[in-house]
Amino acid sequence: MNTATALARTRQAQEQSLVTLCKKISSLSVATRFSKSVNKFIVINTTDGRVDDNYQAALSPDEKADSGQQATVLVCVETKQTNVETCNYTKPNSNESIRTILRIRQDDQVSLIDLANRTLVGQSTITGEDPNNCTRNIPSSTDSQFMVGNRAPPILLLNWLHDVGKTTK
Repeated sequence: MNTATALARTRQAQEQSLVTLCKKISSLSVATRFSKSVNKFIVINTTDGRVDDNYQAALSPDEKADSGQQATVLVCVETKQTNVETCNYTKPNSNESIRTILRIRQDDQVSLIDLANRTLVGQSTITGEDPNNCTRNIPSSTDSQFMVGNRAPPILLLNWLHDVGKTTK
């Protein structure tokens, strides 16, 4: 086994142990502040069990942990789909349904875990962007039964992280 493969396996094992910790949030005690005044964050998306590259890349170099071993705070993100509206399309001059399209928003439920003492420091929901509105006619641009909005831009998570950091020090 070469060094790159070994490092990749080690990183994957670290990520899986962090995902396991994220899934045990309900059993953690709650803390009102971080144990350290300066922290390195690693963002794990529990939906797919990997580092959330979208959010992780948005962290500054001073805040970003390159591995689970370097992290002091685990940011657990679980993307939940919220049905915003149901678009019902019927035949003209009839109530016979032709098609139903669900408008789905992707909200991120975020939890902060202080890794030094395994405590829950904060939780929030970062609301995603709304999908396109229902139209009068069946949208020709999609064969899907769903219109899905984008996840929230990373700046919203960063703003929340910084707010929590200010209130917990």
